[in-house]
Amino acid sequence: MKRLKQLEEENQRLKRLVADLSLDKDMLRDVVRKKALKPARRRELIDYLRQVWQVSIRRACRVLKARRSTYHYKSRRPSQAALRKRIPEIAEPWVRYAQPQANIYAPPAGNRLTCLPADQGLRK
Repeated sequence: MKRLKQLEEENQRLKRLVADLSLDKDMLRDVVRKKALKPARRRELIDYLRQVWQVSIRRACRVLKARRSTYHYKSRRPSQAALRKRIPEIAEPWVRYAQPQANIYAPPAGNRLTCLPADQGLRK
């Protein structure tokens, strides 16, 4: 009798484990076509899993193999929107050599352009 009860408890535990793993597999299958390379994209996918599958942040992060600290991180970096707006006017005379010239004429606030945005139509 005691052995039967132990086997039933183990069976229930294994069933829960299989159910959790199958749910994880279904969630991954749902987001597999959505590539997550950057932290912002990972946050979007975690939010998507939380809304659609109604799981916790911890579980969504575990399924996507993302760190919870990445999900909760808020950038303190100042926005470069004003500088990005000025890029075309700075680089217009030097279309081919836009990046070095843009770095010379960029505001001296320590904003160096490491790469030019492709959406601006400028090339290196």
